Amino acid sequence: MRRVECLLEEYFPQRLRETLQSLGSERLNALTEIRCRLAKPLQVIWQNGERKIFTEINLEQEEMDYLLLRLNQGSVYAWQEEYRRGYLTLPGGHRVGLVGKAVLENGMVKTQCNIAALNFRLARAVFGAADKLLPYLLQEGEVLNTLIVAPPGCGKTTILRDALRQFSEQMTVGVVDERSEIAATVNGKAQLDVGSSTDILDCCPKSEGMKILIRSMAPDILATDEIGTGEDVTAVEEALQAGVSVLLTAHGKSIEDIYHHPHLSRLTNHGLLQRIVILERKEHLGELKQIYAYQDGEYLPLLR
Repeated sequence: MRRVECLLEEYFPQRLRETLQSLGSERLNALTEIRCRLAKPLQVIWQNGERKIFTEINLEQEEMDYLLLRLNQGSVYAWQEEYRRGYLTLPGGHRVGLVGKAVLENGMVKTQCNIAALNFRLARAVFGAADKLLPYLLQEGEVLNTLIVAPPGCGKTTILRDALRQFSEQMTVGVVDERSEIAATVNGKAQLDVGSSTDILDCCPKSEGMKILIRSMAPDILATDEIGTGEDVTAVEEALQAGVSVLLTAHGKSIEDIYHHPHLSRLTNHGLLQRIVILERKEHLGELKQIYAYQDGEYLPLLR
């Protein structure tokens, strides 16, 4: 994985680079986000939620143009699909979210132009992040069907990634990585470690990707990030019918959010999920708030 210092050298104009380097190497490489907004102050965020706004550094148009030129590698057309999805994946697993003016075609977003904001989300594989959780996800050597729930930025993907890495030592894992966020694949190579027995289907819609992986790779465990649509849930139901264990994540703050979700509630109403894990963010990403187990027709808390 590339350190943040290398990222700055490759993509950032001099004024922004020097400003960020003034934080010092240790603080710089502990960042989780660098936010660049046109005509607004540069902002950085750390894992514990601390943030710093450089009020004296308002991003100029020339600096935004420089960032985009480096990110596009000289050709915006080659990245048109990434612009449509709203993010780029960089070597090292870092992701850059981008927003500007949507270009529509037949009522659908074709791409974006006039980019006004970039969010560099800095990848950091945390080995051992899932250690406290894993004992709750295993029963007689089998992985229990699990949904990890948390608001954005609380470590769902970090926990999922480390769990997959560890499970892949004994089982075959299939990952549908629709947003290139779990494994951060670049040119066919995973930038983040998801395990030696893990097969990755990159940039594929979750609902279709789950079916493809079951047919093509016969995984013991099927994993994907941020499910929520009716199509996603149908694909999960089909995977369970095929005898595959699932590890999933979804946005939410509590188990009640899942109970009341128009689609995810199908998985709880029928007890298809054996574990529901609620994460929170206090001092660290991915702290366990509660784990629920399906027993006797209801979900009961395991943590006291």
